[in-house]
Parts: sequence; structure tokens; C-alpha cells
Amino acid sequence: MTCLRPIAVVLIVLSTTQQVSALQDIALPFESEETYQEMRDGLSHVIPIAPFKNDSLPSLWVNGKNERTVFKINDAAPSFEIARVFRDQLREQEYSELFYCHDQVCGGFDFYYQLDRAPASALYVDLRNFHFVVAEKRGDPERYISLLISRSETAGFVQIDIFSGVSEPNSITTLKPLGIKEQFAKWGRVLLDKLDFESGSPDLGENNYPQLQALADFLNSNPNARILLVGHTDSMGSHEANLELSKERAKSVAKHLIEIHQVNPKQISSEGIGFFAPRTTNNTLEGRQLNRRVEAVLLADE
Repeated sequence: MTCLRPIAVVLIVLSTTQQVSALQDIALPFESEETYQEMRDGLSHVIPIAPFKNDSLPSLWVNGKNERTVFKINDAAPSFEIARVFRDQLREQEYSELFYCHDQVCGGFDFYYQLDRAPASALYVDLRNFHFVVAEKRGDPERYISLLISRSETAGFVQIDIFSGVSEPNSITTLKPLGIKEQFAKWGRVLLDKLDFESGSPDLGENNYPQLQALADFLNSNPNARILLVGHTDSMGSHEANLELSKERAKSVAKHLIEIHQVNPKQISSEGIGFFAPRTTNNTLEGRQLNRRVEAVLLADE
């Protein structure tokens, strides 16, 4: 049986005399350690309440305080078991679950990159194996909690966000994806995941590609900007064949940008890394389609 200990440490940094969270009767797996703690107040906090779908993420906006703590759970149970324990306890503590999803059901990569997360040094998330929970305290419409749960090969991780504040009137809103410029500013790269590559082929299908149009508009408007196009494949076939295929796919995108959208060739270089950086599992047709992609990385100014 998994050992449990109170979550009274949610607001404890070094001293046990400090104030604890109102969720002190919720339990964590025993062998855990705090890796991150942050308090934010006077802000509008965005809480997803549905999967990412059709380029949008329905979310709840809450004005008020956010208490965030991340725990590393050593030798933890599988992530789905950690999620089950927390969900059961929230129900016992009179929380109503507003939303629950896991990895691809949430929207996978697109959902994850819309989340407000702790630094990667404190929180490990496997895009193929994570769970997300949002709940509201019954009788207290100004208290919400969200949990982001995942694990590495050796440990589990949970980000606990407690929100205290008033949700804005008609605050169920839709988050649209960031534009090309905003994505480069936030992440340093743009995922070109709306491209049409057949398995084993380096050629783009004869379709219109709004993502490439937007990327070309950015490059043509910023003549000093330079990008590296990085090709990725699914795992069907050998390493050598996929490495070459990923390079050819990146070259196909570069050719499209140059010949169709008149981008300066000096702004673009290309490379490929085969199947070594999958977005998700290669065990399903949908997963392999997601893994066949190209990413544009913004290079530093020379």
C-alpha cells in the first residue's frame, strides 16, 4: 500500500510554523519532496476546462490569488494512479470536478503548451503520459484547484495550483493559439504540425498551408530573422532512412517558403533528426501522424 502524508506542506518552504494550505487534509504519496513554490496575487489566472480542439482551448478566468507548489514523488505509482488518489480525495473534501483529461484526450502537445507551468527544472512532464484535473470547492465559488500530474522513469511529479478569487462574468472563453511572432518570443520555435506528409514521403501534399503563409509573412516582415527548419519522422523504418527522410522534409518546407512565398533563402537553413524527438506515441496511426512534422527554430542574431 502506498504510504501517504498530509499535504500540509503545500505552503511550507523551510519552516513548519508557516501557514499551510486549506487543503491540508489532502494526502501526498509519502516519499515526496517539494521542488518549487510560488505565490501570485492580483492577476487574472487562466484555467483550462476542456480539451484543446479546433485551434482553441475553452478556459475559465479567475481574478485573485494563486498558490503553486510542485512535488517530486520518489518511486511513485503510475501517473494514472496518482491522479486517481487525488481525484478521490478532492471528492471526499467536497470538491466538484469541473474537468479531467489525460495526454492525447486533453489535446496532447497543443494543450500542454497552453498551460501555465512551473519551470522545467522543477516539473517534469511526459507529453505521452500526463493527467490534468480542475475542481471547484462546493459552497465556495471563489476556490478552485488544478493538478498537473506526470512522471519520469524514476519519479512522479505533481503541480498543485490553488486559486482563490472571483471568476469573471461570462468568463468561459476560448484561447486562440499564439501568432508566429508570439510563439518565437515565448518558446523560440514554431511547431508546423498542419503539414501533409505521407508516411515515408518527403513531399508536401498539394494543399494550402496557412502556417507556412504566416511563417513567410513573419520572415518577409523581419528580413534580419533567421530560422532553422528541423524535420521529424514517425518510427516506421530504420534510423538511417528516417534521418534522411527528416532532412528531406525540412528541405521541402524550405523550398516551399522560398519558391511559393518568396522568402529570402539566406533566412532559412534546414536539418533533420529522424524519430528521436516524438511528440507522442508511435504505436497509433494518430500518434505517427502527429510525429511527422517540421519545427521552425528562431536563430540568435549574429
